[in-house]
Amino acid sequence: MFELIGIGKSALQVNKKQLEIIGNNIANVNTPGYSRQRAVQDQATSIRDALGSIGQGTVINRIERMRDERLDDQYWKKQTDVGYWEAKSQNLQELEAQLQEPSDNGLTELFNKFWNSWDNLSNNPDGPSGDVMRISLIQNTKNLTSRLNEVANSVIDKRKEINNRISSDVDKLNSLFSDLSTLNIRIEESKANGQDCGSLLDQYDKKLDELTKYGNTKLITRNDGIRIIYFGSDEVVKGAEYRKLEALTDSYSESGFNRSKVVWSDNLKEVNNLKNGKLKALESLRDTDMKSYKDYLDTIANTLVSKINELHSSGYDLQDPPGTGHNFFDEKTTGAQDIKIDSILEANPEFISASKTGETGDNQVALEISQLRNGSSIGDDSFQEYYAKFLNQIGSDSDNAQNQEKIQNATSNQIDTFRENVKGVSIDEETANLIAYQQAYQAAAKIIATANQIMDVIMQMV
Repeated sequence: MFELIGIGKSALQVNKKQLEIIGNNIANVNTPGYSRQRAVQDQATSIRDALGSIGQGTVINRIERMRDERLDDQYWKKQTDVGYWEAKSQNLQELEAQLQEPSDNGLTELFNKFWNSWDNLSNNPDGPSGDVMRISLIQNTKNLTSRLNEVANSVIDKRKEINNRISSDVDKLNSLFSDLSTLNIRIEESKANGQDCGSLLDQYDKKLDELTKYGNTKLITRNDGIRIIYFGSDEVVKGAEYRKLEALTDSYSESGFNRSKVVWSDNLKEVNNLKNGKLKALESLRDTDMKSYKDYLDTIANTLVSKINELHSSGYDLQDPPGTGHNFFDEKTTGAQDIKIDSILEANPEFISASKTGETGDNQVALEISQLRNGSSIGDDSFQEYYAKFLNQIGSDSDNAQNQEKIQNATSNQIDTFRENVKGVSIDEETANLIAYQQAYQAAAKIIATANQIMDVIMQMV
């Protein structure tokens, strides 16, 4: 009888534990990062007596987290691609919005008004009409140069912002490295004390989900249980140990822009074989894309200054006698961020030259400048065509980034769906298991009750 009671007792204990695990799964059905748990149940070791082998009930060998390492690895690899294109798409869309194209305040429209002003001046070089045309030209030039300044500064500011984001991401990465090493310690302590560490492992995997967006990451678990994380191809977390990154000011400087270079604190070397990821995207945006856009704008501004100043300084103004040698744009211009009309001309519209000879009615200089609108001023392109290339480059880069972001997110979400099928909690499945183990628990209680009844009968017979 005592064996029967022992079998019933083991069944009660095991089914009670199963119910607890199912209850915990249901409680965490909406908990982000939770991995459902399952008890691995086996029969207890049998014993032999005079009548043969007798079972001793059931036991729980271990509690498993339902994870698929292969799917986790696929998801982490894809998250690196997602992080790269998300960073690219977000920053390029923000910059694209600042261009305000097409609109009345866009450079395309302001260029048109600028060239139209030169056309109007060539048609009315002298007299009161010429004065009006000069005043209009000054205003349209100020609108154009002011907008060029704004667009160039938008690119410069975006570049600085990206550089600052890199520095803040380094702080975030160091925090993740530290958290992962701390979790390694807690996991090993829990194992040594015989405690369940499922929740700690879930936290660990959530941190890895986050880390993989910044760069290609690999997790290796050694035979002795030590977890090693590689960022790029560099070992960054090993058990309780971890390394730190640092954003150092590089020697590179341009237009007041000082670049931060990401290196390991312990040897000041860059991360080896860092591919894709948010950090790589930000570096690419800062060092390649934004620099290219700024170069486009500077080429437009500097060419505009050199070509128009050359023609304008050769012409004659409306002074009596006519003067010559005036620059139209400030000759101290270094690029699109500081291009402006010459201050003397801005204060004295009569200094604007339209004539080649100084004679009344001569419009040759104004005409030659107006013809720059459609001429091959920058290589084989006119100013408008070259600016259109600039817009097309940003638009193409932004569209590509947005499309890639959608593609990578779709693939990542599909893999995550497969992961959820393994680790996620199904209410229907858990409810069915709940009923099954509840009935098993009740049946185990009946085994013990039956054993007690038999014992009572035996005792009454004594």
